[in-house]
Amino acid sequence: ARGFGLGPAWRGGAAAAASLRPGARVTPGRGPRQRSDLLVAGQIGFSLLLLTGAGLLLRSLLALGAVDLGFRPAGAVSIGLRLAPGENGSPERMVAFYDALFPRLAALPGVRALGAADQLPLQGLPETTDIRVEGLADPSSGEELMAHPLTVTPGYLAAMGTPLRRGRDLAASDRAGGQPVALVSEGLARQLWPGQQPLGKRLALSFEALRFRADGPPTLDFASAYRTVVGVVADVRQEGPDVAALPAIYVPFAQRPSAEMTLVLRSALAPAALARDVATVVHELDRAQPLGDVVPLPVMVADNVGTPRARALLTSLFAVLTLLLACVGLYGVLAHAVAAQRQELGVRLALGAARRQILGLVGKRAGRMLLAGAAAGVLGSLLVRQALAPFLFRLAPTDPVALLLALVALAAAATGAALLPAWRATRVDPAIVLRGE
Repeated sequence: ARGFGLGPAWRGGAAAAASLRPGARVTPGRGPRQRSDLLVAGQIGFSLLLLTGAGLLLRSLLALGAVDLGFRPAGAVSIGLRLAPGENGSPERMVAFYDALFPRLAALPGVRALGAADQLPLQGLPETTDIRVEGLADPSSGEELMAHPLTVTPGYLAAMGTPLRRGRDLAASDRAGGQPVALVSEGLARQLWPGQQPLGKRLALSFEALRFRADGPPTLDFASAYRTVVGVVADVRQEGPDVAALPAIYVPFAQRPSAEMTLVLRSALAPAALARDVATVVHELDRAQPLGDVVPLPVMVADNVGTPRARALLTSLFAVLTLLLACVGLYGVLAHAVAAQRQELGVRLALGAARRQILGLVGKRAGRMLLAGAAAGVLGSLLVRQALAPFLFRLAPTDPVALLLALVALAAAATGAALLPAWRATRVDPAIVLRGE
């Protein structure tokens, strides 16, 4: 610490000795002025670097928010419902429970649509299974086509706001013992039957084709597990807006019951009030049946993009703070320069210098600092922006819009910081200055 203080102490002692000489005046030296200018230019460059990074992350966040998820979160609420083993544990009991539950839920005030699925979008890593398609050759090992299987009730698409592209929705008549049916996602239909009509085509899921034998290992009987495609559904981004939609197959709940489902209700009621009404209806059917968490779909979507949002907001906060420090430094340097050159400015005014010339003296120094800092910031941002590439969505690190916006914001803030010292320079009264001389 003593070593670091030797240089400033020596320069301070020399300046003090010089100031004690007769007729001496204290004026800032060229060295200190250059160091202060470089410091401010460095602050400006660093703030530009952060502003550019914040601009990229914010634009990426906006791009994430504009992605079509395949469903409409607004106005929908999800409620977990896991049927306890015992009275409602068999497949027939599960179907009977939902057959009794749904008409009562549909009669609740404000409920416009309702349905249920064994897994909603954005709720963990989706399960996948390999499939076989009637009329297509069986794939070789390791090249099987994978799809995301979903068990859903009739009305699920309307409750989620997922568009039905063609065909029909699942119906209450799609039950065990009837024709096995399924809905497929739009992307899967294009992949399996390009340029063809997918309605009426048949496919099978491997886990439904699994047959166990007492006298040997299990086998796969795809011919007995075929389901007929009755509808095509819009692609849904199950894993988030930044992950491509998986090929999906929707199977009727009554043909493949699941104990663990999630209710989806589209209602005008507040989530808390709706949850109370749903709990009342469920407990009328089974007093011991618990309910899971109540999560509005907009909250579920917001949680999914929470990390990109936090990253963008934190970077923006640091960028604003750094810009504020750079502006304070710029103001301080210019204000000090005006105070130190007050006599010089007064003499210039007394000799006929125009006020715009005085303004130019201050503005020129501010411009030099701004240009030097901007040049360093642009160079730094070109290097650092590549590090942001993994965090950007549908946006190149070299995106010029973010850099342009950062430059505009920096120029506006720096101009504002320089205005007051520049204005003060033009207000120097030559008579007062000369009288003091």
